[in-house]
Amino acid sequence: MNNPIRGTVYSVLLATLRPIASILLKFGITYHDFERVCKAAFVGVAMDEYGSRGRSANVSRISLMTGLPRKVVSLVQAQLLEAPFSNNEVRSLPSEVLTLWHTDFRFCSTSGKPRSLTWDSGNDSFCELVRQCSRSVSPSTMRAELVRVGAVSESENGLFVANRRSFIPGTTEERLIQGLQYGIRQLGMTVAYNASTDDGRQLRFQRIVWNYCLPKAQRGAIDRLLAERLKEFSHEIDDLLSEADRETQSEANEVIGVGLYQFVDDPANFRS
Repeated sequence: MNNPIRGTVYSVLLATLRPIASILLKFGITYHDFERVCKAAFVGVAMDEYGSRGRSANVSRISLMTGLPRKVVSLVQAQLLEAPFSNNEVRSLPSEVLTLWHTDFRFCSTSGKPRSLTWDSGNDSFCELVRQCSRSVSPSTMRAELVRVGAVSESENGLFVANRRSFIPGTTEERLIQGLQYGIRQLGMTVAYNASTDDGRQLRFQRIVWNYCLPKAQRGAIDRLLAERLKEFSHEIDDLLSEADRETQSEANEVIGVGLYQFVDDPANFRS
C-alpha cells in the first residue's frame, strides 16, 4: 500500500474508531481492554488466514504479518488457550422468536399478522414457538425477556400477544452488545469482502444515502419518515427470507441478511 493511500486509510480509520472509543469509554472499557482484544484479533486472523498447506501460521509468520514481537504473539496465543474469549452464538433468539411469530403460518395469518397464542396447548402455542427456535432456552425465560422489553404482553384471558416484530434490548449495555454484534460486525464483514474481491460482479450490496444540507428544523419529520420506511422495508426483507427458508430445505445452510440504520453526522465530514 503506497503512502498516500495508507494516510487516507489511517484518517478514515481514526474517524471510524472515534465513535467506538466514545461508547467504550462510556461503559468503562479502557484502551488496555481494547488493545487486548485487538491483539487477539490480529493474531487470530494471521494464524487462520496466512498459514500454508492447510495449517495455521506459526509464531514467526504471525509476528511478521502483525508486527508484534514473537514473545507477544506467543503470550497472546497462550492467553487465548488459557482464558479464551466467550464464543457466543451469533444469534438473537428473541428476534428469531418474533420473526417466526410473524412469518410462520402456524403462528400468524397469511397476511403476516401474529395470532394470539396459548401458553402450551398444541403445535401453535407460545411454548412451541420458542421450541422451534431453540431447545436450550426455556419458554418461561423467553417469555420473561420479551415481556420485560414490551415486545410481548399477556391478555386478560391468558393469551400471549406480540406487540412488536423487532426485538429492542431494554438496557444501554444490551443495546451496545446488539449494535456491535448485529451492526458493526456485519458491516465490517461486508467491507472486508468487497475490499478483497477483484471481480466487481461479485461485490455484496453496500450503499449509503445522505444529504448534508438538510435544515435542522426538518429533522423531526425526516426522522419519523425514515423510521417508518426502514421499518416497512425490513419487514419486506424478513418476509422474503422467510419465504425462501420455507421453500428450500437443505442441510447446507448459511446466514444471509441486510443491515439497516440511520445516522446523523457533521456536514463538514462530507465535504472535501
